Amino acid sequence: MKEFKNLYVASVQHIREIETKLNMLSSQLDQQKIDNELRLLDNADIKQLFNISDKTLSNWRKKGLLVHSKISGSFYYDIADIKKLIANTKIGIKKKD
Repeated sequence: MKEFKNLYVASVQHIREIETKLNMLSSQLDQQKIDNELRLLDNADIKQLFNISDKTLSNWRKKGLLVHSKISGSFYYDIADIKKLIANTKIGIKKKD
């Protein structure tokens, strides 16, 4: 009987450990889903990505080349919009209508 009780306690403990690990994995997957839905770049990221100056970046925003959001004086760019910009400005490739 004591062996059965020990086995039962060990099994319950093992199940709790598995549950904890599953909860952690679930949280990580939820965070990855959020990260994949919205990825923002700031001015420094864009300048480094395109190797451009502050003035060029400002001009691109004013011309409407870069879709952006302004939050508390800082500009942010959705990475999906940056990918679209690159795809739409490729030379020598037919655009899909």
